[in-house]
Amino acid sequence: QEEVDQLSRRAVLHYLRARTYGFRLLDFPELEAAALGGDLVRAQRLIKDLEKDDAPALFWTTQAWGAAVNLAQDDPDMVSALPMIELFMDRLITLDATYFAGSPLALAGTYHASRPAMFGGNPDKAKAFYERGMKSDGERNLLIPYLYARFYATQVQDRELFNSLMVKVLEADVAQYPELRLQNEIARERARFWVENSQELFFE
Repeated sequence: QEEVDQLSRRAVLHYLRARTYGFRLLDFPELEAAALGGDLVRAQRLIKDLEKDDAPALFWTTQAWGAAVNLAQDDPDMVSALPMIELFMDRLITLDATYFAGSPLALAGTYHASRPAMFGGNPDKAKAFYERGMKSDGERNLLIPYLYARFYATQVQDRELFNSLMVKVLEADVAQYPELRLQNEIARERARFWVENSQELFFE
């Protein structure tokens, strides 16, 4: 367990470094200061100035920040950033929901599905984002059906949906979209693992 904790702490530092690079790419110091300072009201005003061309930088900043918080859920200071992360996600989806084969929609779906409803998760929002992602890029980007199964289907304990989505990932031709080959291979490997260990995800 100590080794796992140490690896998690190292991963958090790497994700926070990635967030720094994301903000650097975004090149909006006022928004960065408001976001890191927890000034949600000011950030809400400033983020409206972002345009579609800013979507890539905004995505990688938000994705890295969200991943860091997910690994540091026992740190109140990190968890307090969740409203800011949600603000960033909402603006990202408004600007370009289909960036990088629907990755913003997968990110938002996982954000709302990764926690039980009693701890702030929102299954309805998660499902809506995943369904949008499936319609726009679910055939190309296998991380969308994989994450839909892994987080939403387990959140609502829908084993039938879980199985159908995982089968879709496992039976897909990962060579069909070369530009997404790496992440599709990752999705398939993770799908294989969780299908074999699904008893850890379902209560029945």
